[in-house]
Amino acid sequence: MKSFLINYGNIPWDALKYMIAEANYGGRVTETFDKRLIKSIIEDFFTPDIRESNYKFRNLYEIPELSTVEDYKTYLIKLDTNLEVPELFGIHKNGDITSAKLNTKQFLESVLQTIPRSQSGTNESEDLEIERLINTLIGDLPDLFDLEEVMSLKPITRDNSLNTVLTQDTLRYNRLISIIKKTLTKIRNVIHGYEIMDYDVEQLINELLNNQVPKSWLSNNISYPTMKSLGF
Repeated sequence: MKSFLINYGNIPWDALKYMIAEANYGGRVTETFDKRLIKSIIEDFFTPDIRESNYKFRNLYEIPELSTVEDYKTYLIKLDTNLEVPELFGIHKNGDITSAKLNTKQFLESVLQTIPRSQSGTNESEDLEIERLINTLIGDLPDLFDLEEVMSLKPITRDNSLNTVLTQDTLRYNRLISIIKKTLTKIRNVIHGYEIMDYDVEQLINELLNNQVPKSWLSNNISYPTMKSLGF
């Protein structure tokens, strides 16, 4: 960096940014989004605007006009120690709210994993509790829609796009019901010893016991987005 600043008539800003963000430091970074963050931060520190008297890094920290190294050290010590504000990383302040919500959600999910599974006062085992819940869910599941009947009553035509949406939602709804029934049946088979317990089944059981909609039902556009609990 010293060579770039001293040996050139004009400061090669692009070369400096590439050397740090792509080669010397950035070359050790493997995550794509981390590389983007580094290049974004570098844009604020390596720019001709830095020589302007009113320039601020990330619109937060100004460059003081001091005379000695000690003065600069004193200035830095007195800076705000909260270095995790979203604006510092080029993120909107709402990013802090989103981060706090995610951290809280992860914390509460971890707490749920420590709660005893047996119901107080009933001595009901976890297996009996989950089987009772599965039987209730399977009993409440509706039958699959007859797609051929739906398409005969509401045929897809060029002048009626709603029928196209109806057909697509029918397919999606049938897929959701089939996956729910398949996963619940698998859990019941595991409880009875007909199938082997694996991580996915264990995760499903924990989510059901925690009254949560299983993530496997919500992923890959299987279900409609929801923030509600399972309802038990």
